[in-house]
Order: sequence, then structure tokens, then C-alpha cells
Amino acid sequence: MRCLITGSLGQDGYYLGKLLQEQGHEVFGMVYRKGDHSVPFGTLVRGDLTDSVSINRLVEDIRPDEIYNLGGFSHSGQSYGTPEKVLSINGMGAVRIYEAARRYVPNARIFQASSSEIFGDAQAPQSEDTRVSPINPYGAAKAYAHHMGEVYRTQGLWVSCGILFNHASMHSGLEHLPHKFLNYAFEISKGRATTFRVGSLHTKRDIGWAGDYVKAMVMMLRHNLPINLVIGTGNSVSMKELGEEIFQSFGLKFSDHIEVDPALYRPSEISHTEADITRAMKTIGWIPWISDTAMLVDMLVGERAAA
Repeated sequence: MRCLITGSLGQDGYYLGKLLQEQGHEVFGMVYRKGDHSVPFGTLVRGDLTDSVSINRLVEDIRPDEIYNLGGFSHSGQSYGTPEKVLSINGMGAVRIYEAARRYVPNARIFQASSSEIFGDAQAPQSEDTRVSPINPYGAAKAYAHHMGEVYRTQGLWVSCGILFNHASMHSGLEHLPHKFLNYAFEISKGRATTFRVGSLHTKRDIGWAGDYVKAMVMMLRHNLPINLVIGTGNSVSMKELGEEIFQSFGLKFSDHIEVDPALYRPSEISHTEADITRAMKTIGWIPWISDTAMLVDMLVGERAAA
């Protein structure tokens, strides 16, 4: 099969591209600008989620059997400063993908990377039946893409939305706390740093490993019907506890090296996310390999050591 991945240079694109290539598929990774990029899979192609002409041309040329829309603005906290940009990329970008598929590859299967942020500050655990009620621009844009996926599904397009809870790896951006904590713990252990600033540490998040989540994406598109599924671990951890476990793995005490900075607090904060993955387990048989914080920290530290 021919598979197109938007956001191919990101964390999920890295693991997904590798997985699809290992399965024997022809993989095309979309990038905004062609340059000196290195990916362990397939062919890089230029495309712009804010440009309908660009997306139409790309889909018409490649004629993919599967499209994984992972591209977009990825940090919910930073989305407050650029709400129009976030909506254009994360919201309308998905619609541009749907429209191009409807026009040129109406039988293609599309995976839309939705997010637990669409639920806002809903009571945990959150499931597919939780009310969509975002509280930040990132969540609102993802909710729009999610709902529009359902609209196109009623018109016959195959769109499956994976409601992805937080997931981490060494390939995520340093703005994401698990990678930020890991990087500072490593640098401090080497004597190259002493302290760093953090925002709220009291929020609790369901955090898994990115390699598990891309397997769920593929399993969703190989299912016999298009579906929406919550993808997470079913467990949650506070950011304080996560930091303590990561720093402990380097023989450090987390509280000795952090400075809590109220300027890093978000205008509106989601207090607790925890995925109810019952439906994913029953419908596609997906179970996360990395399912608790200790396993996740071991994986992240191992990836950092191998980097």
C-alpha cells in the first residue's frame, strides 16, 4: 500500500513511518519545507496544511491508500498566542486533507490524530462518550477537525479519529515535559546545568510511549469500519511525580533543581486526564506495552542513553 503521513518529522511520524515501512508499505512523509531532513523511512514530499492547492496536488500525485494526518501545531500551552494559526493548521488542515481525499482518492482510509484536549477539564477517566468541551485554542482546533471527520464519514469517506492522550519519547519536542525533564536531568547529571524553570506540577496526565500509539493508529485503519477510539494507558501521574521518577533514575533529587515560575502557568489548565481504553481493547485488540510510569521512565532513559 501507499501511505502518506503528514507531520512526518515529528515524534509520531518517526515511529509510524518506521512501522509502516517494516510492514512493507511505500511510505511518503510530508514536510513543510524540503531540506536536510533525515528519516528512517520512505520518501519525503513537500506539502502545506494551510494551502489547499498544495494538499490537492500532493494527494493527486501520490494517490495514497492510507493517509495519517499527524501534522500540526503540537503544544497546547503555546496555542494561546497564535489561535488563528492553530485553527488553520490543526483544524482547517484536516478539512483540506478530507477534501483532497474526497476528490482524488475517495476509497482511501484516513486516520485523524485527535487529542484528549478536546475534552477540556472533564472528570477523569475520559472515554469516547465524554462530552467534547475544549478550553484552549489547540483543543478547539482539534475538536473542529474531529467533528469534521465525522461529517465527512457520513458522506462516505473513511475517517477514523484516534483520541490520543499524552505520549512521549526522545523524538518529542523539548517543550513537552517528559522530554524536558529527561533532558535537564541528563544535563544536570553531567554538570552542564543546575536548575530549570517549570510551571504547574500538580496536574495529572495519562502519558504513554509514542511507539505504542502508532500501532493503534494502524490497527484502527485496518479495522473493518471507521471508528473513533480513545488511546491512552488507563493510568495517570502528576507532573511532580513524573519529574521525581525521571530525576531519581539519574541519582538526583527533583526538588533541588527546579524553580516553579507562575509565568509558565497556562491561562486555563486541565487538571486530570486518564483514558478509559476499554473500547480500544475490545474493538481492535490494542493494549499498550508501556502502561505505567516506571516502565515509561525506563524506556525514555534507555532512549536517551542510546541517542
